Amino acid sequence: MSESQESGKVAPNSTKTWWGHFDLDLDHAGRWRVGPSTLWIERHEFEWRITHWQEEDPMDANTEINVPATLIASSIPEEADVKVGRYSIAETLPRLNVEPVLADRPVIVRPEEPLFVLVGENVTLFVSTPLWIRVSVGADKAQLAEIASYRPSDSWFGPNTREGELCYASATLGRLNLDDVPMRLHRAITPVTIRNRSGESLAVDRIRIPVEYLSLFQDGDGYLWTEAMRYDKTSTDELAALDIGRGAPRFADDPTLIAVPRERHDKRGLVRAFSSLIHRISEV
Repeated sequence: MSESQESGKVAPNSTKTWWGHFDLDLDHAGRWRVGPSTLWIERHEFEWRITHWQEEDPMDANTEINVPATLIASSIPEEADVKVGRYSIAETLPRLNVEPVLADRPVIVRPEEPLFVLVGENVTLFVSTPLWIRVSVGADKAQLAEIASYRPSDSWFGPNTREGELCYASATLGRLNLDDVPMRLHRAITPVTIRNRSGESLAVDRIRIPVEYLSLFQDGDGYLWTEAMRYDKTSTDELAALDIGRGAPRFADDPTLIAVPRERHDKRGLVRAFSSLIHRISEV
C-alpha cells in the first residue's frame, strides 16, 4: 500500500491499488471509480452513506480514487440508476475500509470459441470474473455493504429447472492464451484446467467457476488472480473432481494474498461440474 493510501489522502490515478484503509473527516466524502462502478462514501456523525451507480460497459477499465472529494449532483449521469444506502451507527469513526472480494456465487464463463477436449487430453483456459467491492468501517471492519464492480446477469446451472443452482453469467470469454486476456483492475484471472479421462470427447460450452471457494491474490503489477483450479472428468455422468491449487498460480509474479475464500471446499467431494454445459460428443 502506498504512503498516500495509508494516510487517507489519495490523488486521482495515483496508484493501481484502489483498495485499502482510508480516513474520512466528519461530513466529508470519498469517491471510488472501480471499472464500471462509481461509489461516493460519506461520513456523518451518526451515519455512513454510500451512493452508487454503474456504467453500461462491463469492460470499462477506469480506476480512480479521490479522498477527500465533494459529491456534486451534476457529476452523476442523468441515465444512471443511482442507489443510495444509509447505515446508522451510534458514532462514526474516521477509519474506512475498501476491499476487493470475489463473487458470492459461482460464475459461468464461455470459451472464446467452441472447444473440444479429446480423450486423454488436457486444456487450460484463462477466465476473468468481476470483483465485488466490500465496504466496512472501524478497526473491527464492521461491514456496511458489498457492491459489484459490474453486476453480471443471473444464469441457471443444472440439468433442469428443479436441479441446479443460481449462478452469474460472465460477460467475458475464456481464452487459451494468457496474452489474449485483457488485464483489468476490477476483475480477477483464474486458470482453469480440464482433464478428460472419461473415454469420450468433450465439447466445452460453458464452464462453472466456483469463485466462492477461491482466494484473491495481487501480483507485482497490481492485477488480481485466484488459485488455479482443475476439473478431472473420469466418467460419463455429470460429476467431476474439483482440485484447487495451493497459493497463487505460477503466472502471477510476486503475489500477495488479498482475500481468503468465502467458503471452504471439501476436497474429498465431487461436484456437478459440467451438467448440460459440457456435453459428451461421441462422434468427434
